[in-house]
Amino acid sequence: MKALIKSVIASGLLALSGVASATIIQGDALQGVLNDITVDGDSSVNVHTDQMTNDQVWSLTATGGAVATLVIELAGYANINSFGVYDYRDPLNAVELFSGAHGAGDQALLTIKADGSVLVNFQDTGVNFYEDKFGFYLYSGAGEVFFSDSDLNDTNEAGEGDDHMVAYQGKGDKVQLPGYAPGSWTADEYILAWEDTPLDTADKDYTDFVVMVESVEPVPEPAILAMLGLGLAAFGFVSRKRK
Repeated sequence: MKALIKSVIASGLLALSGVASATIIQGDALQGVLNDITVDGDSSVNVHTDQMTNDQVWSLTATGGAVATLVIELAGYANINSFGVYDYRDPLNAVELFSGAHGAGDQALLTIKADGSVLVNFQDTGVNFYEDKFGFYLYSGAGEVFFSDSDLNDTNEAGEGDDHMVAYQGKGDKVQLPGYAPGSWTADEYILAWEDTPLDTADKDYTDFVVMVESVEPVPEPAILAMLGLGLAAFGFVSRKRK
């Protein structure tokens, strides 16, 4: 029975992985950013092959909240860009974590309480989310807003939403963020790298805004949950047949 469950779930995951495709990153600038923060100068994370495919919706993993650390911002709109989180059920319901005045090494603590109230650096923002599930956004000084959920962005020729953010999970490299002592880039820490202009005119190097977030995790896609449910249904069917 366990073998059947594993087979069904694996088939579903393979089907999903066939649909997802890596975001094309131009040049070596983003790899250079990761190498620069890696203590030995050679990151084990490859920006082309280690992209996360499930990076649209996130949730907190720590009761105290999630910490975001600005790694680097190389955008022409750096002084007016804004980065934050939005309610995954209502993208217009959003809270800013970093403004244009922030620079490399600045940190922000995000907390979402049980009643949905959102706090930044222990201060109540007056905004309430439906629950502790959220997406990330980047507001460009050019008046554009880009979301971690690519379906909310402009569509490309293939009818798919443009992917303005790529995410990478830590592999244990020893890294040093601006202004902080070296430490391990663990599996519950993620680098989010952004392109802050429309992709049809962008350089697509994804170094416009790079931030590390910790004590968060991506929320499984509904399709993955559906496959898990199918696996459990198959388990129940086999069990009944044997009785």
